[in-house]
Amino acid sequence: MNDIISIVVISYNAEKLIEETLNSIKSQTYKNIELIITDDCSKDDTFNVAKKWCEENSIRFVNTICVQTIGNKGIPHNINNGIRYAQGKYIKVIAADDLLVDTFIQDMYNFCEENNYKIAFSDIEIFNLDNENEPQYPLEMKEVFKLPVEKQYSFLLKCNFVPAVSSFIRKDLIDELNIYNEKYPFLDDLPAWLKVTKNGIKLNLLDKKLVRYRRHSAAISTLNKVNPRLTESAYLVYKNEIRPELLRRFNLVRVVDNDMYYYYLRKTIEYNNRGIALPYRYKLLSIFMPIKLVTKIKAEIIRKK
Repeated sequence: MNDIISIVVISYNAEKLIEETLNSIKSQTYKNIELIITDDCSKDDTFNVAKKWCEENSIRFVNTICVQTIGNKGIPHNINNGIRYAQGKYIKVIAADDLLVDTFIQDMYNFCEENNYKIAFSDIEIFNLDNENEPQYPLEMKEVFKLPVEKQYSFLLKCNFVPAVSSFIRKDLIDELNIYNEKYPFLDDLPAWLKVTKNGIKLNLLDKKLVRYRRHSAAISTLNKVNPRLTESAYLVYKNEIRPELLRRFNLVRVVDNDMYYYYLRKTIEYNNRGIALPYRYKLLSIFMPIKLVTKIKAEIIRKK
């Protein structure tokens, strides 16, 4: 019998979409699957929809578990809440609005077993609710997977190139490194990949579109509407994980860039919360964010190198 694979579905307010996700899991050609659904205290009927679906389809799986957190705890906590029940050799985490191609588990399992990989990803297809064309995963990002692990880590300090929605990870690696850090409640992926690569584990890509990632237009950040919780988690990851490493490497130009970027985002959120009118917001930002001075500092640093 093939190894058990644990699929952990993380949900929050997804009552209209979760059944489509679960049906894509049910359709997997790989048979030995454990299904774990963990709901982060949804305000809608997601949990009841999921429980009902599990009751009706439990015969398809070697095991089904449906749990709910007490209070909204954030993404890493929700993932860890599911993983603690998992018995599989590999863990596949998927949000309750994304879809798996029916060969995902079989293809990723073969890819990892044949190459002795502990962590791997696939290419993805990006789509939205309105069936409008979406930009796809950039070809140049795929090239980063060919780099040695040290360069992957360095690249992650600048840019998150990883399609997290397609992750496929050995459970022993997750347990060993405790990769999903609950200090950053609304950003689960970048801290995980930083920790993995910093510990010398290379990220690998199977170049096949095996996951359909649903992009919600309402969730896309704009200049005037920034997600405060995501921004705060991203800032803490930068402050605790990325900035110290950039300083150690004397990459002062990027530190200045990032410092000002997060200062700008956090000030935008502050002014939004205080109800400051749009024109005045940008006047205030122009006072606190002296672009010309920053440009001069960067130019001086570059000149001295």
